[in-house]
Amino acid sequence: MKNIYTIIVLIMMVSPTLFSQGTVKAVFVDEHGMKWFGTDGGLVRFDGNDWIDYGSHAKIPDHISDIEYQFSDYGPEMWIGSDKGVSVAAYNVDGITYATHYTMENSGILSDSIHDILVDENNIRYFATPEGLGIFNSSTWSSIVRGTDIPDAAVLSLGTKNDTIYTGSDGKGVGRVIRDDLDGYTGASYYEIPWVGLPSNTINCVYIDSKGFQWYGTTEGASRHKVQEAQQGWEAFTMDQGLVNRNVMAILEDNDGDIWMGTEGGISRYNPAEAQFINYTMGDGLPDSVIYDIAIDTDQTLWFATGKGVSHFDGASFTNYLISGIENVSTLQDHESGKIYPNPATNEIHLTCYSKQNGFVTIAAFDLSGKKIETIYNSYAPSGELRVTWDLNDSNGDPVPAGIYMISIKSGSLLNTQKVVVIR
Repeated sequence: MKNIYTIIVLIMMVSPTLFSQGTVKAVFVDEHGMKWFGTDGGLVRFDGNDWIDYGSHAKIPDHISDIEYQFSDYGPEMWIGSDKGVSVAAYNVDGITYATHYTMENSGILSDSIHDILVDENNIRYFATPEGLGIFNSSTWSSIVRGTDIPDAAVLSLGTKNDTIYTGSDGKGVGRVIRDDLDGYTGASYYEIPWVGLPSNTINCVYIDSKGFQWYGTTEGASRHKVQEAQQGWEAFTMDQGLVNRNVMAILEDNDGDIWMGTEGGISRYNPAEAQFINYTMGDGLPDSVIYDIAIDTDQTLWFATGKGVSHFDGASFTNYLISGIENVSTLQDHESGKIYPNPATNEIHLTCYSKQNGFVTIAAFDLSGKKIETIYNSYAPSGELRVTWDLNDSNGDPVPAGIYMISIKSGSLLNTQKVVVIR
């Protein structure tokens, strides 16, 4: 069974014109339409009205490089890469419910520096690291070390089609390995200049479009590969063809089949039918020239992670959410908030929380699927200590079954989520 970790995280509400600290490297839109952003300062969520800044935490560190979705046996999860290892966080519409953090000390991962993450159709997780390709299948770690079946260089990016994994490297082109259920990973081959049509051997990103074509974003432009034969079917896209900047760091296909490329000099939108580019720069409303990641919202609009915040494009104009520079923020641990006792509990639990200012306090219980079981407290409270008792009954007045529950305590700008075990 998956280990359940208690999370104590800081929440900071930010106005719609502000954003979290640091460069934004990753953007992910979940099935609820919530936008999640990986920043130098940690993890941030936007529900369309309010920003929630989770900051960094022992289970979710700062300097986030990538966010990847997985639907596991336990429900929806985010895999979050950073320069301090990789985290997996379960979430629901109200936020994160629990998280686990993996490093070289507690797992078989090759390196704590995670450049990119991939979850394939079999729910196998792959991690691009300076030392090679890390693999996490079910509960088993393995790896393909650089220089064996992949190029002898740091792995920067990942892509997949069917049973094929593509690894983009730092200066050695693309490695291609085939996943075999019986023999592991076989059929290794390389895509490298001068034998193939890559503009550069440094591969920032790998993307597979709806037609199965492979796209590679490199330091000298982008390339599309239409066939499996290594030396055929290549087409390069450089500044000579209309690309806004040579250094391509993100590629995404929209629902109309257009290809969006995030670069160091803005955004290029490529229409394959017309073979034409439309470019967007700071002069068109972008907050910064550097585009690290792209995601499509549930309404088919686009979100861009940039060097100075987040930009939302509705098809006509950009709305920008800029870095705010939040400083001097204390943690919940400073106030012993969210103390729960007894735990495990049989008849009732007592909760103690601390509010730094007058305001509304909401305390609710959830099961591990994210379903709200009971609203324990939802009222105005003065600053200081608040003590509440839950009789372990649900919203219908019936005793909850034995099991593990998550208690969410929201007080002003703070959120505290605690685990409680009920014994019957």
